[in-house]
Amino acid sequence: MFMHSSADVGQPKETNMTLYLQDRSTGPNATVVPITGIPGQLWSSSNFGTVLCSDDPITEGLDENSAQIGRAQGIFVTSSLDGSIAHVSASIVFTNGPYNGSTIEIQGVSRQLDSVSEVAVVAGTGIFRYARGYATFEMVYLDSNTSYSVIRSQFIAEFRHCLPMDLSSATATKLSLLFFLVIFICSTSEAEVPQLIETKMSLYFQDYATGPNATAITVTGIPGRVWSYSSFGTIFVTDDPITESINKNSPEIARGQGIYVTSSLDGANTLVLLSIVFTNREYNGSTLEIQGRSVQLASVRELLVVSGTEKFRFARGFAT
Repeated sequence: MFMHSSADVGQPKETNMTLYLQDRSTGPNATVVPITGIPGQLWSSSNFGTVLCSDDPITEGLDENSAQIGRAQGIFVTSSLDGSIAHVSASIVFTNGPYNGSTIEIQGVSRQLDSVSEVAVVAGTGIFRYARGYATFEMVYLDSNTSYSVIRSQFIAEFRHCLPMDLSSATATKLSLLFFLVIFICSTSEAEVPQLIETKMSLYFQDYATGPNATAITVTGIPGRVWSYSSFGTIFVTDDPITESINKNSPEIARGQGIYVTSSLDGANTLVLLSIVFTNREYNGSTLEIQGRSVQLASVRELLVVSGTEKFRFARGFAT
């Protein structure tokens, strides 16, 4: 189930790109929608505790009619009491051009009153696998009458382009998901040169969506709409048992605990924020942190390993 080896992830490459997010916060074509907030208070981006879901078109130019090259899909949580700061977790999903199929994962604090706000690039998939860097966001156009704005974003990221692993044997079933993890763990001390250690493992998630023993439960969504995996803005909390084989009665070695947010307007994608919490065997007490866009109808999906604890400190990699 587990394999270890040394790893060579190649020389880093750098990219610098400018993208434009077409943002609408009201009306039938809204791309940013409040999901939930503090009961009895107004749900808005300036009110503490409000959670918003976003699926902004990304274009190559300021004009909304210029070529669309991606989507910005994720959640924003107004995280300061005075409403000036939001916590952002989002996927930049490329849908056209040379980066088609790749993603960049961003996370961090967005200072909403600043003219330019900076968040971190924490990972990526496809061409941007193992990406690290930052992104800036600046509003360059606003029509307050229609709540339409254009946000210019500059991405500066370093990534290591690696050959993808063979995923032909990866499968998924309703009650079990097969994960391959490739984690690069940086082990350092004053007397050592940093080394990369590669770990590959196969894990099986035993997932129950209904019934008294459900492990994935809907907690909220857009008021007045059906809350489901295929409905934009729906949030689920999960605590799946993880076993060493596809048989649900095989030994449990971990739990998959976190949230899923249906983050695309068409319901095809979810944003995953998940901890793999090891509860048995050699990794007992350690965790892996998973983040990224999950294409729900795809037979094989790739997510990011963005960090870890204990034996997986400084982990980076990907999971399918």
